[in-house]
Amino acid sequence: MPESNAPAPDAIPATCDPGDETARRYRYQWTYAAIVCCMLLDDTLDVIEVFCEHHEDVLIKHKDATFTGIQVKTRESDQEIWKAKDPAVLSSCARFVKLEAAFPNRFRAFQFLTNHPLHSAGNGQDLCHVLGMIQAASAIADLPRYVTRFISKVAKDASCSNDMVFNTLSKTKVSDDLPKFHDIEARLVSTLTYTWIDAEECTYDSLKQTARALANECGRASSLAHEDILPAYLPVISSVL
Repeated sequence: MPESNAPAPDAIPATCDPGDETARRYRYQWTYAAIVCCMLLDDTLDVIEVFCEHHEDVLIKHKDATFTGIQVKTRESDQEIWKAKDPAVLSSCARFVKLEAAFPNRFRAFQFLTNHPLHSAGNGQDLCHVLGMIQAASAIADLPRYVTRFISKVAKDASCSNDMVFNTLSKTKVSDDLPKFHDIEARLVSTLTYTWIDAEECTYDSLKQTARALANECGRASSLAHEDILPAYLPVISSVL
């Protein structure tokens, strides 16, 4: 029998186990993908397909056969604000550039979306400012040095030319208005409410269940769950042959 004053594992946070935190971030991403899927219910939008974890965190296909690639980045509220020099920012931009190089002229836009504040000093560490400078310029030569340095860093990470980076980032948007961790499911329920025609006949609990089911399906799509049946058939085929 344990001592009466001994700590119990169910009462102490597991600070050295990152599994639950990783799962929460994936869950957030799947729920945001479900929000994007609601665009399929809006006839005023030109979205015809949504892909989860296919080339990007979320990939949108438009009616004109062009695509929008979305990176979803999350941070806790006590972490540092996003800066252009952050490895995750540079990595995301490099990923966009690689996609543009692999699929020329097929992407109409790229988006870096986050639930955490972006640096907003109007300088070289302000990603919104840097991208705005790129989008306002007609050529790299028109840009200030701190912007060309950023382009060179991304080009190095992407193993692409500065011109390819310039062309890609000229159609890249960034935003920090994603919901906080605890608000993402409520945002999905709200989005379903005004995009799904049958929502008016549902109770709030039914809408919440529908929202969770949609997020779960996005999670299945992200994990290639449709391939689960393949290993079950391989041994049968092998034994027959």
